[in-house]
Amino acid sequence: MRESAEEDSERAPLQRLHPNTATRVTLSLELKVFNIQTIEPSYQYHSIVNTTDVLVYNNNNSSSMSHKQTSSRKTTAAAMPGETSTVPCASTALFPYNYQAVTSTTLSNDEYCLHLAHDHSWETVAAAVSDGSLVILQRNTLEKLLTLEPHEEMVSGLRFSPTDDKILWTSGRDGFVKMWDVRTGNCEKQLCGKQENSVGDRFVTCMDISSNERILCGGTELMADGAFILFWDVRGDQLLGTYSDSHTDDITQVKFSPKQPDTLATSSTDCLVNMFDISQKAEEDALVYCMNTEVTVDKLFWLNSTSGEERIAMLTDVESLQYWDMKEATPLHHFTRQDIATVMKCKDPSECYLVSVNILGDGSLTLMCGARSPSQNSSDQLCTLKFNSDTGELKPHGSFRPRQKLLTTRTSLYHAGTDTYITGDECGIVRLWKPETVQVGGKQPTNKNVTKKARVRPY
Repeated sequence: MRESAEEDSERAPLQRLHPNTATRVTLSLELKVFNIQTIEPSYQYHSIVNTTDVLVYNNNNSSSMSHKQTSSRKTTAAAMPGETSTVPCASTALFPYNYQAVTSTTLSNDEYCLHLAHDHSWETVAAAVSDGSLVILQRNTLEKLLTLEPHEEMVSGLRFSPTDDKILWTSGRDGFVKMWDVRTGNCEKQLCGKQENSVGDRFVTCMDISSNERILCGGTELMADGAFILFWDVRGDQLLGTYSDSHTDDITQVKFSPKQPDTLATSSTDCLVNMFDISQKAEEDALVYCMNTEVTVDKLFWLNSTSGEERIAMLTDVESLQYWDMKEATPLHHFTRQDIATVMKCKDPSECYLVSVNILGDGSLTLMCGARSPSQNSSDQLCTLKFNSDTGELKPHGSFRPRQKLLTTRTSLYHAGTDTYITGDECGIVRLWKPETVQVGGKQPTNKNVTKKARVRPY
């Protein structure tokens, strides 16, 4: 760092770009100490363009300076062993935290990882693949413990029992919901969404289980007789009933409130998000709110505000984020794809996509999002943005550094206790991400003795 004007006047007139770091370093050259300053890299999509502002000191007058602009230069990040050499979409100095992929496992070379779920104790993770297979993994190592073929069609939903780590529920487009013992791989129960008077099969598109583990709910595609929300008693195997009048198109999500086991939120391609009190006997009495989001909602996330009130975040098919107050059924914040791309410093908003909304250990919210790479040789960008639910402010939070090529991330899990992420992408790879020990862009820890020694003049 600059120590004083008197010491600067004794130094040689050199300040230039150091391309691979965001900190100021001190070099010794020709028996004099030179201060080399880093200029933060400016942005270019999937490359970093460094513009160096060279400060030239006048020997006759140390206080006068002239500025010379150097030409732009592209730099590439050095690849780690086994890692594809890629350049992030935006400078990692933009994000205060870095996450490193510490281990990964390949589920399939040609298929996508569609869904992830974790058990209550976070010891086991289930991953559904687009070829219909289901893989049980050990969370810390991602070691494969068990592989299943749970349905004749693609798996559409995963959910571990809230109280029993060995029980996993799955739903499939074959119209069934099944209960599995992940220790033995045996199917312990099979539930069917088709009734005797049903017109055709009902393809189950999503499922969830109530927090008190009494009711299991599933949603269906639009069939000849309508789009249905299905209910089963977990203790039995018969269909309890259905809601058929509240949605007019495919059901995309069914999500029970983590606090109120009788409160259910549903979304559909009809652009409606409905909230139900399923303790009521009739569907028309159970429908509490009907919210028009004007776009299809792909994912729902129940959240808590700083005041403790329940809110819900919605990720849409146009890659936007909506944040609603469920008590008043009113939208509080809305972020378009352009808004999110601006915060990410992504040049082309059409390449941005949203993955999930997570709750950090301090109760704050983050949005995981990515940007597709236009080059087949480069990885996608993956990052998190911190979301202030009170002010509606989005700002950069975390940057993710893969060891292998990273394609579009489809699903993720977040463990607040260890600040770790698990992601699944379109390469069929599941990755475990852990935070790096040093924040980027923040105050870097230094050894005082080494720093002091570096400041001693060699002459």
